[in-house]
Amino acid sequence: MELLHQLVAESKSEHSRQDQAKNNQALTSANEEVNRGQMVKLKTKYRELKNRFHTVGLAIDAAQIGLEASPVISEIIRQQGIIYQLANDNPLLIVLAIQTETDLADRARMIANYIVALALSIGDINQMKASDRKMLFSHALTELRLIEGASKGLAQSMMQAGRKKSLNPFADFINQDTCIVDEIVRNAGILKNQ
Repeated sequence: MELLHQLVAESKSEHSRQDQAKNNQALTSANEEVNRGQMVKLKTKYRELKNRFHTVGLAIDAAQIGLEASPVISEIIRQQGIIYQLANDNPLLIVLAIQTETDLADRARMIANYIVALALSIGDINQMKASDRKMLFSHALTELRLIEGASKGLAQSMMQAGRKKSLNPFADFINQDTCIVDEIVRNAGILKNQ
């Protein structure tokens, strides 16, 4: 009999442990369900924040490129003013400037088209990694710097050409020759009279 009481006690103990495990399982399942719901909300918020930060990153990249491009564009405009003034002062320099200016205008048009294309595809660009976006924007900045260098080089070449014309070592050559010839004739006349 004692064995029977022991078996009944163990059976009751096992039953209470199974009830406890069943209750714990129900609680765990409920917690898992709540966690799944919270995880869905978290993922939604994460995606929303990620998209917002991508947009902010894109705006920062564009603003950074804009800040870097502004002085370059100002310098291009200044150099173009110098080129125009030099050509206006000395029409012979127009020949030097015309082809380079045509090439620069074509490059400027291509950069403008590139920037417009970037603006039109802003949604796709927003999905890119920051490093890839920076590379796209940096291309426009690099092209602007190349145009700046070409403008500066053209302006300097035109200034040099203008200086060389004004520094012509033979400009007074005819006057010097006339003086030398007059002196030779005078000396020849003196020698004849002697």
